[in-house]
Amino acid sequence: MTEAEFTRTVLDTLHAHGYIVAHFRSVPIQGKGGVYYATPVQGDEGFPDIVAARDTRPPHLLFLELKVGRNKCSPAQEEWLKVLNRKSSPALVVRPENWQEFVRLLE
Repeated sequence: MTEAEFTRTVLDTLHAHGYIVAHFRSVPIQGKGGVYYATPVQGDEGFPDIVAARDTRPPHLLFLELKVGRNKCSPAQEEWLKVLNRKSSPALVVRPENWQEFVRLLE
């Protein structure tokens, strides 16, 4: 499964569970050394891929970093997840391998 396919599955699942979502995706950018991918948002590097919210009692807010295959979190991504988990709502890495755990969190 590609990251794009997995992202679509995660977004569809969040919507099916009543969440509204914001997804920050990377785009190709031509640099001096060739093409690289970056997420064109202002702020500190490593912010999670998806923010999802649901109006429940209490309101539910999730921060999700998506990874497939052997992809790993960068140090900046790990820092965001650590800080968000300490001060906010659940911030987690979602992979196809932990899909059932993720879906249980939504219910």
